[in-house]
Amino acid sequence: MKALLRLGVLCAISVLFVPPLLHTGRAADDTALTDCDTLAASPFDPDRKADGVADEKLNPQKALDACLAATARFPDNARLHFQLGRVYQQSKRFGDAAAEYRKAADAGYKAAQYNLGRLYDQGYGVPKDDAQAAAWYRKAADLGFVEAQNNLGVMYGEGRGVPQNFVQSEAWLRKAADQGYPVAQCNLGYLYLGTTGFGLARDYVQAADWFRKAADQGFASAQEVLGNIYEVGNSGVPRDLAKAISWYRKAADQGNARAKEKLSALLKDATHH
Repeated sequence: MKALLRLGVLCAISVLFVPPLLHTGRAADDTALTDCDTLAASPFDPDRKADGVADEKLNPQKALDACLAATARFPDNARLHFQLGRVYQQSKRFGDAAAEYRKAADAGYKAAQYNLGRLYDQGYGVPKDDAQAAAWYRKAADLGFVEAQNNLGVMYGEGRGVPQNFVQSEAWLRKAADQGYPVAQCNLGYLYLGTTGFGLARDYVQAADWFRKAADQGFASAQEVLGNIYEVGNSGVPRDLAKAISWYRKAADQGNARAKEKLSALLKDATHH
């Protein structure tokens, strides 16, 4: 059963260190805007005070000086410690990043809780520890952080860091999927496509519906799988080669290698008939 869920690895774990969020709620924070915010805020942190700087545009040395000064001035501010951690992470000083993330995470800063979970998940700056990863994901997930909800759902599905439990997997994935997060929608599709027993029944119709939600947002992995569902046809989802070709083409246009191969094979087969 784990092998079936591992198919979802293409869309399973959220991209390292705070991928795009679909919610914008901000926590109350009276600390004034600092140079650390301007130079090191993540554009995907819902509690940021500035617009944020993309990873590839962050100047680690300039931001480091600003964030060290800001945390010295406001030593109890979780947001600033999170941003200092991000600067250390961009400098590949993962141990220092973990220490700063932990300061913010212990204060309840959900982006830091998520990032600390990712460090434990990957073994960057800390020993790889699935149980610790799951524990930190849960803290952020309980605060509504969609990426953490997705990752916790995946861990329950794989039985990694927590006992394998498909009911819990479905519940956490659905929390993120219902917020419109395409990675979770794709993973929920895999869950319904692959499970039999363990509290859930295989459901091709629900699987296709969730893949379609992610595919409609331009998520290439979901587009490729949806194409495969229509190519093969399953219970409740009739075979439809026109739809298969359409979805394969959408994924292929984004560079999805498997979609390119399947699209080529389908079109080749069509010319021979």
